[in-house]
Amino acid sequence: MRTPEVSTYTSYGCLFSIMDDRLWPWIYNNFIQITYAHTWGIFAFDNHVRLLSNCPGISYYEIPRTVVDYKWDKKIKNLIIEALEMDYYMYIYVDRYYLKQSSSYQKYPSPHEVLICGYDLNKSTFTIADNLENGKFIVTECTFDEVEKGYWAIKTNYDFMTNIRYLKKKKEYTCEINLPQIIFNIENYLFSKKNYDLIQDQEIDYGFDAYHRLLVDISNAEQSLELDWRGFHLLYEHKILMEMRIKYLLDLEVVSHSSNFLEAIIELKNDFLVLRNLVIKYNLTLNPNILERIKRNLEDNLNRERSYLFNLLNDLKQNVQREYSIL
Repeated sequence: MRTPEVSTYTSYGCLFSIMDDRLWPWIYNNFIQITYAHTWGIFAFDNHVRLLSNCPGISYYEIPRTVVDYKWDKKIKNLIIEALEMDYYMYIYVDRYYLKQSSSYQKYPSPHEVLICGYDLNKSTFTIADNLENGKFIVTECTFDEVEKGYWAIKTNYDFMTNIRYLKKKKEYTCEINLPQIIFNIENYLFSKKNYDLIQDQEIDYGFDAYHRLLVDISNAEQSLELDWRGFHLLYEHKILMEMRIKYLLDLEVVSHSSNFLEAIIELKNDFLVLRNLVIKYNLTLNPNILERIKRNLEDNLNRERSYLFNLLNDLKQNVQREYSIL
């Protein structure tokens, strides 16, 4: 495992910490559109719940809880150890109420994903990775008993919270950069258009339309409520990936070297980091004077990003047309 570039949510931290460098073209083709899911109340990359299962560099298998009942006699510890022995990562939901490393420990129920990547029979512990340190993705240990209790404590009709997932890096796969797909995703993000999706079980806002929710949250925070920093952090990580994407496209010479796209996205990335840090500062102090700065910075950053993407789209489309005219 390596330090993930993106880890707003555990699933992203898992993917980016176990992937290899051959997967970057697939990352650059995707991870552009941002959505706001009303029922969950979160900002996320498009197809949030299917990114791991659709990843070309990861073998992904899923079994229902009933199989654990039948084959492992409700002993998920045995299932996990068996899978780890076969070089699989295990990705499951547990209730953080039972995890000593969590701020939710013995306070309130908090079902959440964890990646299990090792075990120690002498200490009766699993090695897990999750956003446990004030939202930071970390690798730590918890006991077999904590995982056992945390998994079986989850009572829900949602299969995705009780199913068991096996993950393994693929040895053989290919993925290439897809410029038309990048253009398509940038346009959908910029113009708030819905990507094709077979399943939509809740109301979802897309692209720049989704950011209206952040402004609503800022207005609500005037009542001395904390802001959900995750949406602001996702905006920052979105720009981290855009900077990496631009560098890659410059190397391929499909973005004009005469442009200042790289310098501009680095500046935007840094400004979104300042914005994210302002939100953290506000949550610590609840100083209402900081809210106006947050709102002003957010609006300014989004306006500059919108202008940036218009220019980038024009440049990319010209390069695509040039490529096809040569063919």
